Formats: sequence, structure tokens, C-alpha cells
Amino acid sequence: MKIKLLFIYGHLDGGGAEQEMIDFLSNLDIEKYEVDLCLLINGGILLPEVPKYVNIIPLFPSYTNYYKLAFRMSKWGITNVLFQRILAKKLVKKYDIEISFLEGMPLKLHALMKRKAKKITWVHCDLFNFHYTNNLFSTGEEVAAYNKMDKIVCVSNDAESAFEKRFANCTTDRLVIYNPIDIAKIQKLANGSVKNKNDNLLKKQLEILQLS
Repeated sequence: MKIKLLFIYGHLDGGGAEQEMIDFLSNLDIEKYEVDLCLLINGGILLPEVPKYVNIIPLFPSYTNYYKLAFRMSKWGITNVLFQRILAKKLVKKYDIEISFLEGMPLKLHALMKRKAKKITWVHCDLFNFHYTNNLFSTGEEVAAYNKMDKIVCVSNDAESAFEKRFANCTTDRLVIYNPIDIAKIQKLANGSVKNKNDNLLKKQLEILQLS
């Protein structure tokens, strides 16, 4: 029986975290994993690059009035109930592992999901000096969301150190895995002129799916 994975993300614009996630998805063993990708907004220039075997579940088709209302009520600390309703309506499958691949809204949505799945989240930046997610959470809500996770993956030692300074009360285990390099993709884009330097960072990322 395949392991059921759920990835959670926002909108597939052309950023580095989005590309890293697509590289991650592209290197999963489809004989081993059944993969869903939950997007807050269905769109972005990288949407066509999502592998065909990944089932995309958009919460909202675009920036609708319902989305704007749910976002504002959540951001202002009034209630998360509208987001909880749409999550319950759209995500009906039971997953073995849930992965929010970005800080901010993907993490917030992840923390609202009351499931027994293993929960892993990614941190891609310095949240001490660049706390851009702060205005998305009410007081104490962000660290509480991180404390609901089973693992936090930071993409560098600096990101992990900054996270520790910002969220000293976070008790969730953390590990550092640098962003992988998809050598096969680079070779294809460069007509085979880039040689594999035995980079196994992607393998390390995939290995965390086996952590208990």
C-alpha cells in the first residue's frame, strides 16, 4: 500500500521555495507514494511544472471574495473557522504524512488540520531578522502552530539559528537540510554540460519522510 502524502502550499509563483518543492515532488518514487498538493490559491507560473502524478487540490480557484473574507478574519485574529470549513470540505482523504512547505499561510493552514498524520514543516528564511509572517498570526499563534508539528526542517544553519532566537518556546524537533540541486534537470537545461558532483541533498530530504 502506498504512503499517502499531502503537501501544503500557497500560490505557485516563481520563487525559490516553490521551485524546490516541485523538484522534491518530481523526485518522489511514485511506486511508493501517493501525492496530493493542496494549494491555497489555484494558480502561478509554476503550476504547469507540477508532475502529472501529483493530484492538485485547490482551496480557492482565485482570490475570491470568500478567500479575502477568510484571510482577513484569520489575519485579524477574529476566527479561523472559514479556513477550517474549506479545509474540511476539500481535504477528505486520510494522509500518512502532511508537509507544509513554507512558513506563513501554509503553516497556518497545516496547524488548523486536526489529523493524526505525521506533520512536517519547512522554514526557508531568517525569521528573526526578516519576520515577514508576523502579521499573519495573532499573538502566540505562530509558535503554537510550530509546536503542533512533529518536525521542522530549516534549509540552513543560519535559518535554524534565527528560528531558535525568534521562537525560543518552540519545543518541536528541528533539523537542517540544505536545498537540493536537481542535477538531472540542470543537465537537461544545459544540454548535458553539467556533471553530477554526487550531490545527495535531495536524498536527505526524502529520507525525512521515514522519520518516526
